[in-house]
Amino acid sequence: MLALAGEGHVAAALILPLYYLADTTVTLALRIARGERFWKAHRTHFYQRATDNGFTVPEIVARVCLLNLALATLALVAVAAQNVLASLAALAGGIALVAWLLATFARGRR
Repeated sequence: MLALAGEGHVAAALILPLYYLADTTVTLALRIARGERFWKAHRTHFYQRATDNGFTVPEIVARVCLLNLALATLALVAVAAQNVLASLAALAGGIALVAWLLATFARGRR
């Protein structure tokens, strides 16, 4: 990721770890907003909430794996395009996919 960013592919470098960055950032921000001790152990990450909301561990792992494959594809597109607009579009697509999965985990099985 550092090599990608160093070569000017910042969008691709952000896309690759996007699920983990989003889960951690949103979880910590919500804990801070609620006045919780964010440094204490907890079970409020989205993948943990997913198990509480009816998803099995294999279902969670499969969804995160598929998402990471999609994010890797978007990162490749961003690098191959050599175009700022294409890179931003790939990043926006990655953000949308991550937001959808986080919402799915938070909502639970229906």
